[in-house]
Amino acid sequence: AAARAAPRASRRREASRVAAAALDGGGLGGFGGNDDDGARRWRDDDDDPDHDGASRKFNAWMRLFAGAVALNWTTHEVIAWNDRPAHDAPDDDAWEQKRVSIVVPARNESKAIGRLLKQLRRALEPEAAEVIVSVGDSVDDTAAIAAAHGAIVVSGAKGRGNQMNAGARIATGDYVLFLHADTTPPADVVDVIRRQLRDQKTVVGGFVSLIETKSRTFWAMSYHNVVKTTYCAVISRPFGYLRGFRILFGDQAMFCRLDDFNAVGGFDGSLSIMEDADLCVRMHVKGRGRYRGRVKLLDRVVTTSGRRIEQLGNFKATCIHVLIACSWNFGVGPEKLRKLYDWCYRDVR
Repeated sequence: AAARAAPRASRRREASRVAAAALDGGGLGGFGGNDDDGARRWRDDDDDPDHDGASRKFNAWMRLFAGAVALNWTTHEVIAWNDRPAHDAPDDDAWEQKRVSIVVPARNESKAIGRLLKQLRRALEPEAAEVIVSVGDSVDDTAAIAAAHGAIVVSGAKGRGNQMNAGARIATGDYVLFLHADTTPPADVVDVIRRQLRDQKTVVGGFVSLIETKSRTFWAMSYHNVVKTTYCAVISRPFGYLRGFRILFGDQAMFCRLDDFNAVGGFDGSLSIMEDADLCVRMHVKGRGRYRGRVKLLDRVVTTSGRRIEQLGNFKATCIHVLIACSWNFGVGPEKLRKLYDWCYRDVR
């Protein structure tokens, strides 16, 4: 009996050893290698160049993303801090009595000027101090129509900059709004201008221009006008952008203090195009007192006729404006810019 029990005990011990080895991950039918095998596999993974390369790329992209988020947040915080309004007398109600003159450059605008003047007379609340229509060297009935609607009419040299300068010279208001003949402002535009120019840092302001015709609204072009205010400023004066510099354009209904306008000599009459952007640059540099001038795009809308771009469509018109804006930013001369503009647009007045 003892002889028969010995082999059975030996087999049980062997079975127990095999089972223990399997549970411990041994090589005899186990579920994996032993501890040395596991450590070896981890070392092999660490030494894998593909694995290391992917990890480094992922970490680099994450650092780049985190840096971009931090830079964006810091930039916006700096701009917001720098753009804090500076009201010299917060409790002074004199700003409500400031007079706003409207200057309308209107060369050969007989089709549009009557409608605009009628809207200005009927819709503005409060009213403007005066409406001056500068007809330049018009050869149509623009002057007669403007006079019939009660506007002050002035003529002068050819060119939009010269027209607006001629109107500003006879303006009697504290503030002046330069309004194109095919642009319609909001009814409370006078109050909006008064409130914005309470801020002593603001030298020029403008509106979001919504371009439309009777049949459609040019959303892409309108959005590009908003973006253009920023990217043109960043390209031409990146550090100025952080200090409140933006670039506005004529169809955004630009406004400013008449004294500030005269202090920089008004529009450059030698420029037949981009005279509005040039004014923004000079007024920003001139500033007001101890403040570098802020050029502000307000969160209010004016509507502008899309008559010039209706035949082009959103995409082509946007590309043309990008081309003109970038050409000006990179120093293309005024004569070439004018030729480019005339080549792109036909006169539809």
